[in-house]
Amino acid sequence: MPRARLVLVKRVALAIAIGYLVLALVGRAKEAAGVYTCECYEDCWCKKPGLSLFRWVFPRFHHFPVNDGGVPLDAPGSS
Repeated sequence: MPRARLVLVKRVALAIAIGYLVLALVGRAKEAAGVYTCECYEDCWCKKPGLSLFRWVFPRFHHFPVNDGGVPLDAPGSS
């Protein structure tokens, strides 16, 4: 029975990994089509080769340009 459970866990982990990769590729295609745009600083992790693939499925810790009040610089009223 433990061997069957191990096989099941491996299948689930593989399905999650493949799903994550498919979502990353879809996000990359949408970015190439102009649907999404990334306005991070050039030194953000998502601008690095290889990591940019996962920009839209792991949208955390991006470095967006903001002023001292935490408002994005291009937001209305953020002069």
